[in-house]
Amino acid sequence: MRRPSAPGAVVTQRDQQGQRHEQLAGLLDQPDTEHRQTAQRPQYVELEGGGDDRADHTAEERMLLSGAVRRGKQTLLSAVAMNDVVVSRGAMGSMIEFGVTVDGEFVYTLRADGLIVATPTGSTAYALSAGGPILHPALSAIALVPISPHTLSNRPVAIRSTSRIEITLVRGVDARANFDVQADCQLDVGDVVAITAAPRAVKLLHPKGYRYFSMLREKLKWNEKTT
Repeated sequence: MRRPSAPGAVVTQRDQQGQRHEQLAGLLDQPDTEHRQTAQRPQYVELEGGGDDRADHTAEERMLLSGAVRRGKQTLLSAVAMNDVVVSRGAMGSMIEFGVTVDGEFVYTLRADGLIVATPTGSTAYALSAGGPILHPALSAIALVPISPHTLSNRPVAIRSTSRIEITLVRGVDARANFDVQADCQLDVGDVVAITAAPRAVKLLHPKGYRYFSMLREKLKWNEKTT
């Protein structure tokens, strides 16, 4: 993202493929960066020098995920995600098998099409379509949501945001890890995807009058009132 040439300048950028990941990655090193979410379509804005534009919006912090794909001692990919990190089978592959640990404690070995590790922001995206819970943005939590698990008892789990998640590929062809569908890496057996909350959050600037449950009612087509 091109930096402004003068203090106080405002740079706007729409959520476009191939640009968002680079922008989020830069957040960890940009202390004055904030994001605005408009009522129509998300639009990301960088404000430098404390512009007056903030007065018409309310700020809300959202957590990011930071992750890395490791093969032995080598790190193949490091990336951040605002919505989710997904480990999944490829387009032509069958189910994959992987082991999951949380803070070093073994959780399960799962046979499924994949696993979604989602933030509260991402809980209303891909994770929701896979049957995951809706996490309120004020919660410090991460959702682990299996994608079409072989065993129906493998249910979504919500864990604290300070947890360290490790996903190790046990069996599978053409498995992949992706971060917000912006950065991805092909996985081999034995590869580990390690995920934690990023050290810094991102700020969303909402228009005045924004209400979280009002947004859910509109997007999910919930009834406006009881009958």
